Amino acid sequence: MTYKYPHATVLQFAKAPQPGRVKTRMAAALDRHQCLQLHLRLTAHMANCLSRAGLCPWELWVSSQPQHPFFSRLSASLSVPVYQQGEGNLGEKMRAAAEAVLARSQAVILIGSDCPFIDADYLQQALSALGEGADAVVGPASDGGYVLLGLRQVHRRLFDDIPWSTDRVWPLTRRRLRQLGWRFCELATLADIDRPEDLALLRGTGLEPG
Repeated sequence: MTYKYPHATVLQFAKAPQPGRVKTRMAAALDRHQCLQLHLRLTAHMANCLSRAGLCPWELWVSSQPQHPFFSRLSASLSVPVYQQGEGNLGEKMRAAAEAVLARSQAVILIGSDCPFIDADYLQQALSALGEGADAVVGPASDGGYVLLGLRQVHRRLFDDIPWSTDRVWPLTRRRLRQLGWRFCELATLADIDRPEDLALLRGTGLEPG
């Protein structure tokens, strides 16, 4: 395949589909089976979005069980390689994955599997910013985190001592980017689907849990 941005790589992070261990913040509105189904739908939706966009190479990085049938089906149907994330907290996993990929790619973009509103245009904005010389590009999340992080280099300060899963993630990351003196681009704010109140955002998308 010929890519528009062949020297960048997108990494989709995804948790293993284990009942009771995914979408746990939805427990007030959904049972364990519904939480699992929502996780599967969101993960598959993002994978299909990346495949259809065809803008650059992409990889699926999973928390555990890379041979799980769900991941194997995605890998086979979309021709995407599956890698297992490293040990540690989210920041340590992201930093290790970014460093590994930047050893063979000029830029890396990390996204999760919880934001179904990322589309080809949003990805292209990120890739274009990196291609034009930005050191970093960030897609903020409406809950104070971020849905996308693009980098041309890695610095530990972007990943160490970050209070993950809180509304301080993006403000603190922005402050550190400025302290590093990096040129960075901020994209439009999008919503993750993490909490019961977020379910209303899925109406009409076909991703609603059954």
